[in-house]
Amino acid sequence: MITGSADRVANPRPGDIPITDWQGFGLAKESVVRPARFWSAEERDVVKTIGKATPQFTALVRDAVARSIGIREPD
Repeated sequence: MITGSADRVANPRPGDIPITDWQGFGLAKESVVRPARFWSAEERDVVKTIGKATPQFTALVRDAVARSIGIREPD
């Protein structure tokens, strides 16, 4: 899950990953990835792509999700 909630950006919880280069990713405002929160959608629910992360950031998020669901040990 990604949120641009001002409260969450100002007060990220443990495990949240701030998107520091939010403008470079094409997002409209500062945002935070919440790897312990999941949201599912079907392809028909996606209207358009609003941003794109770097491969390095995507790997960071994938690792955090894997730890969150217990398929990788926490650091």
